[in-house]
Amino acid sequence: DGEYRHSVLVDSVEPTIDRVTLTPRGRVRRLLVAADTIAVVNDTADGRFELVRYDAPTWTAQPVWSGTRRPEAVALDGTTLVMSAAGRVMQHTLGGGRRTLTTLRNPVAALATDGTRLVLLERINVPVGRRRAPYTSIRLLRLHTATSTTRRRP
Repeated sequence: DGEYRHSVLVDSVEPTIDRVTLTPRGRVRRLLVAADTIAVVNDTADGRFELVRYDAPTWTAQPVWSGTRRPEAVALDGTTLVMSAAGRVMQHTLGGGRRTLTTLRNPVAALATDGTRLVLLERINVPVGRRRAPYTSIRLLRLHTATSTTRRRP
């Protein structure tokens, strides 16, 4: 516990490495690093998990999510953070807040994003004769962006 040190590239125009010191609340379970964003999944002292993002240049902690189970999958690209927990796939953008993209009945195997699209691998069981066989379903979703023209239903 205590401080967690990690070096990140904080300026993509002038490639200089700057040391950033993060102090998460509890043990770090997962660390994701992009050019100007760091995401940390940690378990807190009260038995809960939380996902916190740190953005350049201030690197202050911004809580994104907390729950009793560790997130199934987390992906980070630039300023877009995508996570899956408790059957929901959620997106968090810098200044845009958190929004649910879809709800699933099956566990998520992996997530990947390029900032505009999301690839989701979902574990499913398909009936084969009298039993069920495990398969992985691949979904491609469009992410919500600040310039998106899609409208939400009222």
